[in-house]
Amino acid sequence: MTSFEAFEHFVHPAEELDRLLLIAPNVLLSTELIADATPSHDAWWYYGKEHGQHIGFFRFKTLEKLAKDRGKLLLHYGGSYFLIVDKPISRMLLKLTFRGRRLLPFILRRQLTSKTWADHLDMAKDNL
Repeated sequence: MTSFEAFEHFVHPAEELDRLLLIAPNVLLSTELIADATPSHDAWWYYGKEHGQHIGFFRFKTLEKLAKDRGKLLLHYGGSYFLIVDKPISRMLLKLTFRGRRLLPFILRRQLTSKTWADHLDMAKDNL
């Protein structure tokens, strides 16, 4: 399950995490961490004052507690990506996964073909 740039929009992030974990055992999320010394409203771009849609912000220890309270681990490899999982993943594997993500579209493009036309034909056949 992925949740990119969504947690800061949740009124009740713990409940939303529970809902996500009902769908899948692991959650990959992205969010910017707020500094331990809370920045002023003029000092941090991520507050999003111009749109007012961010209603919550997280520190690492908060995300870690959300995971721990659900019997999960929080894994982090720098940046704004976090993985909530049941068991540890090798730091090297995690590092390769995050670095290799740029290659994935090229690999998939060679391995997979579009199903758009075949799906269209199947749906058209069912509607006859």
